[in-house]
Amino acid sequence: MKRKPPETPELRQILGRNIKLYRARRGLSQRDLAALASTTQSRVAGIELGNTSTTIDLLERIAAGLQVNPWRLLHPDESN
Repeated sequence: MKRKPPETPELRQILGRNIKLYRARRGLSQRDLAALASTTQSRVAGIELGNTSTTIDLLERIAAGLQVNPWRLLHPDESN
């Protein structure tokens, strides 16, 4: 059963914002990033929106696709 959290935790928002930021910097679509990370476009979209949680393994694959260190995706000041 899929449960949606009552509100989006701050870390989930930071992760989504940073993935979108780095994806845009690389000129990648969600579909492009999904292919690089061996996942689906809807999964990438859900993570970017903060609606979907992720695993450490997928976080590492997304970071590799974006060519950044995984910790950068969790850092709150990356968009500055």
